[in-house]
Amino acid sequence: MANNCLLFEGFELNSVAQLETDGWDFNGSATITNVNPHKSTVGSYGGDYHARMTTTSDHVRTKVISTAARWVFFHFVTFGATRGFTVDFLRSGSVNASVNFDTTGFVEINRGASTVVATSVNVVPIGEHVAAIRMLADNSGECDVYLDNDVSTFVTVTATDLQNTATSLFDQVEFDNNGVGVDIDDIVIGDSTYGRPAESFVVAQFPTGAGSSTQFTPSAGSNWENVDERPMSMTNYNETAVAGDRDQYTFDDIPFDGTFRAAKLSALVQRDGVIVNAFVSFITSGTEDGTSTAVGSAGVARLIEHIWDYDPGTAGALTRTALNGCEGGIEFA
Repeated sequence: MANNCLLFEGFELNSVAQLETDGWDFNGSATITNVNPHKSTVGSYGGDYHARMTTTSDHVRTKVISTAARWVFFHFVTFGATRGFTVDFLRSGSVNASVNFDTTGFVEINRGASTVVATSVNVVPIGEHVAAIRMLADNSGECDVYLDNDVSTFVTVTATDLQNTATSLFDQVEFDNNGVGVDIDDIVIGDSTYGRPAESFVVAQFPTGAGSSTQFTPSAGSNWENVDERPMSMTNYNETAVAGDRDQYTFDDIPFDGTFRAAKLSALVQRDGVIVNAFVSFITSGTEDGTSTAVGSAGVARLIEHIWDYDPGTAGALTRTALNGCEGGIEFA
């Protein structure tokens, strides 16, 4: 099945270096921190880590995604008494359109990086907010900016040129700091079918037990004990040289209920020697596997990730019960 959720961030891994092996870019002093994490107001749900930018040279750019992307969702909080950051929508590395949260609090929709085509009537109050942006970056473009789960748009344009390059749409999103500083968290990107999500949070679960297959050889202890650290590390590992071997892990139950839009498996993998087999990540729900495409091996550690926004066991929506019963793993293909 095709995913409608195209990307959600991996800040919970707490490693800029590992995310950059998967195509992300942290420029300047942009980093990941767990200082003042965003949490929901009810139940304190949410992850512990987020991206932080503190100088005007800082940016955080996602890896390349499908041009089917339309929706971008994120939490943000700016520092001090100013705002000041921009969300750029890039195609092949160049800015097609952007949304600027300026230092005085107004929100501007731009063609390219700076040609303003619409400005909000109201200002964004100082503090922590949820933003959702629908962007169609073409010559008859559309953009809706929503704030804090309000059903009405904060600023919007239709039938407007939002294509600043020779090619329409966008395949990367970049967050640029233009003010004193900004924290960005819970980035989710979806296609037009995914739609505007309700306020969402990215949370991480780490292995807590051995799964139904333990065919890799642990460097020490049990297999799951070598893959449960944050950030992930190659100090301890599980290894195999046999094509078709699988290693699986169980996870703690999710401690809250809600609507679960997508699940992602992240793994740090590395080739040791001349074997050039690929890696396949998967989650097992019931008796069914949801598998990723094969990812080539490399002589250095690299992050591989795959998203599922459906339950492989039923081909229906993800549920807390199904996720609590899932195992995650890696196959040496």
